Amino acid sequence: MKIVAISAVLLALMALFHGTVSAQEAVEVAGERAPVKGFTGRAMLTTAQFKWDAVGGEGKPEPVGYRIYRREENGEYGEPAAIPGPITRWTDYGLDKGKRYFYRITAYYADGTESKPTSDLATETWVKPPFMPFIGEMPIRRIPTLDVLCAIYHGGMEKGSAERVKTAFEAAREFIWRNSRCRLNLRMAYVFIDEDAQAGGEDMAEIEKDLRKRGYVDDQFDAVFAAGPAIKTTKGGYVILGSTAGAMGWNGPTEYAGGDPTLDRERVWVFTKAFYESLDKVIAEKSGHSELPDADFERNYGPDKDVQFDGGRGFDGIAHALRAFDGYGDFKAPWDGYIEVGDMDDDGIPDNDERVPLDERRFLSDPRYKDTDNDYLDDIDEMVASAWWGSRNIVRDNDGDGLLDGKDPFPLVDFKPAIQKVLFVPTIDGRIEDTWRELSVGYFWSKEENQNVRSYAGWDEKYLYFAFKSEKKLNVHLEIDGSGENGRWEGGDTYELVVARDSPAVTCNGKAVDGLEAAHWIGDDGAYQTELKIPAALGRGFGYVPEGKEVAGLVLEPGRVTGLSLTLRNPEDPDDVVYITDLHGQYKVTLEK
Repeated sequence: MKIVAISAVLLALMALFHGTVSAQEAVEVAGERAPVKGFTGRAMLTTAQFKWDAVGGEGKPEPVGYRIYRREENGEYGEPAAIPGPITRWTDYGLDKGKRYFYRITAYYADGTESKPTSDLATETWVKPPFMPFIGEMPIRRIPTLDVLCAIYHGGMEKGSAERVKTAFEAAREFIWRNSRCRLNLRMAYVFIDEDAQAGGEDMAEIEKDLRKRGYVDDQFDAVFAAGPAIKTTKGGYVILGSTAGAMGWNGPTEYAGGDPTLDRERVWVFTKAFYESLDKVIAEKSGHSELPDADFERNYGPDKDVQFDGGRGFDGIAHALRAFDGYGDFKAPWDGYIEVGDMDDDGIPDNDERVPLDERRFLSDPRYKDTDNDYLDDIDEMVASAWWGSRNIVRDNDGDGLLDGKDPFPLVDFKPAIQKVLFVPTIDGRIEDTWRELSVGYFWSKEENQNVRSYAGWDEKYLYFAFKSEKKLNVHLEIDGSGENGRWEGGDTYELVVARDSPAVTCNGKAVDGLEAAHWIGDDGAYQTELKIPAALGRGFGYVPEGKEVAGLVLEPGRVTGLSLTLRNPEDPDDVVYITDLHGQYKVTLEK
């Protein structure tokens, strides 16, 4: 024993001399690592949740993670039940009801050392849920939960930038949680590495090697996301560290509607996109669910595919995919983890649980009622009123158009669900006459509040007509899906039109098209006005078209459902934008006589 102790001291002193550990760590290595403090837990039906105080920081050595050991009554501790990484919460699952379990926790370090274990913590699972007055047994819901290690390589970054990345990833986590309709929870563990990532091109082999060197092991996490300026590829779908789903990224600009102006929006997208690819290509695919749409959305269509994907670009497409998928509870081991939450009104939203990004308490909804404000729109639908945020669920008419939210196809914007056939063909001169019929009043989001923005529309057998009125001189960006019922990426009849604010020129999918006309005017009230005439004969647009099918353009006839996405932009200032509809989302309107 003395020889071992002397050897430990010598090794520690050598490590200190060579600069590989701190003085504090050298002392701990020579002796024993201090045990974890604050280890507490409680059980539910088939799960037990735990939390503890973080070890290290403020000059003290920080562990790679923690090891949790479990035994049954009269049993013995064996291999760790879990190695949850650098987090301070964890939930055990798959337990038997009405059974007593004992747990210990240790901290482990990159040099292979491990702290002393805590004393036994006893928990006992419920036989059945507790009884609630006026309700009966408390409804308990299982929430599929994936453990995700976020390795942030921040070498050379400014102070505070790594924390901004973490904030962005947490925003992505909430985006995934809400748009999965509270059916997929991510338990994020963060490790900040003050080095450049060894990216190694198109795969994660070098990152995997580096994580192993730091003490991470096979199947410790369900997924790993590596981020840092040195990473040049934004992509998911890798398999590393045993069967762990891998993703990485740094660059991937896309638009993000609203929110905190200090939010690192590009990193929100990078995590959302690359993690979704791993969810699709690894976790869902290997669990027997190939129906989760491909992140390259147009690839979901083909002669051998029976898919209707009704999403737009970027965040909107992923939001629709997450909502439509119904296989979260079928994920196979090792991705079969879950937590149990109380859900008093059985609406799918946890009542009050810090382990999820958003619950009834933080959403300001009443856990006793599925429809808190009695507007015919359930709280879970209020939460996903848009891809970006929920509606104000204590307001019965969010857009103030006189329709209760549950009776309104577009509860966040005063937007008409139909375009009427014109009685008189408008003259395209920029002057919006009284014969124009309103399409929308207000807008989905703009950085500047309380702007007066209106749009108008009409149609006949040859043309679609639009007009826009705003306080600012902005370009008009209009996206039209001629077969709105089948999704933006199908049919070959989706068109992106841009009307420049200082020119009558109009482009369609980046090109000039015969028959497109636009004109501008400044009204007596100082408002900028734009009128636009769009011919049906636009030719083939983008999106999947079956072989042999001809696409001449838009089909303009009564009953035709058309998708619209409307935005006003200042080309000189990307933040000066008015989203009339959800960003990249398409509002479905019907052509009526």
